[in-house]
Amino acid sequence: MRTTALDIIAISETKLYNNSNYNEIQLPGYTFVSKNSLTQVGGVGIYVKINLIYKITSDLGLHSDHIEDIWVVVTDVSNTSFLVGALHPHPNNSATHFGEILENSVIILNMEIKAFYLHGDFNINALSNNTVDKRFINNMQTIGAHQMITLTTRFMLHQKPSLLDHIYCKDFVHELQPGVLQYDISDYHPIFLLAKIVPKQNKLSKWKRCFKQFHPENFAMHLSTNLEENFTSNPENPNEEFNNFFKIFQSSVDHNAPLIKLSRKLTKLALKPWRTKGLVNSIETKNKLYKKAMNSGISSEFQKFKKFNNILTQLKKKAELNFYKPQLFENSITPRETWKSINKVIGKIFADNSIPIIQKTVPGASSLPHNQSVAQVLNQFFASVGPSLARAMPPTVTDTYLPPSPQICSSMFITPTWSEEILKLINLLDDKKSTDRYDMPVRLVKLSKNIICTYFADIFNNCVQNGIFSDKLILAKVIPIFESGAKDIASN
Repeated sequence: MRTTALDIIAISETKLYNNSNYNEIQLPGYTFVSKNSLTQVGGVGIYVKINLIYKITSDLGLHSDHIEDIWVVVTDVSNTSFLVGALHPHPNNSATHFGEILENSVIILNMEIKAFYLHGDFNINALSNNTVDKRFINNMQTIGAHQMITLTTRFMLHQKPSLLDHIYCKDFVHELQPGVLQYDISDYHPIFLLAKIVPKQNKLSKWKRCFKQFHPENFAMHLSTNLEENFTSNPENPNEEFNNFFKIFQSSVDHNAPLIKLSRKLTKLALKPWRTKGLVNSIETKNKLYKKAMNSGISSEFQKFKKFNNILTQLKKKAELNFYKPQLFENSITPRETWKSINKVIGKIFADNSIPIIQKTVPGASSLPHNQSVAQVLNQFFASVGPSLARAMPPTVTDTYLPPSPQICSSMFITPTWSEEILKLINLLDDKKSTDRYDMPVRLVKLSKNIICTYFADIFNNCVQNGIFSDKLILAKVIPIFESGAKDIASN
């Protein structure tokens, strides 16, 4: 905290009056705003760092002689606005009355403000079992304001420790760290809330290969010509040789089946492949009828929209059923695929089996919010499976003496492959499997098998002969599948 420059400092019980000397309480680098009490106690103030833009708002004022409150809308350096409120109900003010009038302001905040922070000495003991105090805290939680301070903030002789200082907030943008500072400047310990900006992750664009203009004969001819004109054999460096081959193959694939970026509309259509062009046009017509009915307010327009929407709903159900019906017959042999199709038809929502944020999967690991970090943890886990199993195996004890083996000059020999063997292996590939990390569909590999098998055989033989394996072939796309148990454990 000593190296952290606070952006906002809220003060309760300032005990300032109109004739007070404000020069004595100014802090360098901050602007001070306050609301004074009409009595001998109370008052609230807020220090705002000078590099922040702020505006005092009176729309949320509690308007009570026994409560001081000040509300400030602050805009930070990232142009994000949030609201800070400093409040102090007097000790003789009932928690029920304070909760009722504060609740209305918090409800408005939930509707209008993305993030807000409410600070102050509320004179309500959050550690107490008092029914009124507990009801206040529960009501605040219910309307979306969460109490961040849970530790004791006041110690006095001959009295139980208490927590009268509160910070309520609604903030889904920052990483929050609340705490209590143990300083003896008063019988109340200062409290704080650090809000760290979490960098937004750019959403990955969705891409898909377009096969609308794809013709197998044109693809095969383009690939054959491309290889004959541009492929260069390099037996001494099979890594460069395969990179050259792959570049040519990829250019032919991209030429005949280019990758297109999916718009939001196309992404939705990809999730519902049974939607035809006619249905999409009908949905747009339905939306126009709805807008017309809402703008006009005429009952006949509402009836027209309702009638069209009912017909469209039936057409969508029929189109979905006709789309999945052939799949049910095709997959009737395999129960797993059959149930997948049935669940899609009936609209069953599948549980998210993706790997979430993984924590403490390896000794000393912390929270890992990024996909690359999660992948690294999974890599460490799977790489340690073998050594872990070896350590768990009991040592072998034997009294049998084995003489040392004679030295073997040629320890291993691999028979060269040939184009016919490559053809057999390509034919064994499953068309329904996902693409590799370079987004090469198995279908295109099979379509070009008679062209590429000779090149593959030569490249693989050169790899074995030189003891060099292609960098591109080392990498693979592995999709972890959740089985059971806790999702934050890599072994699950």
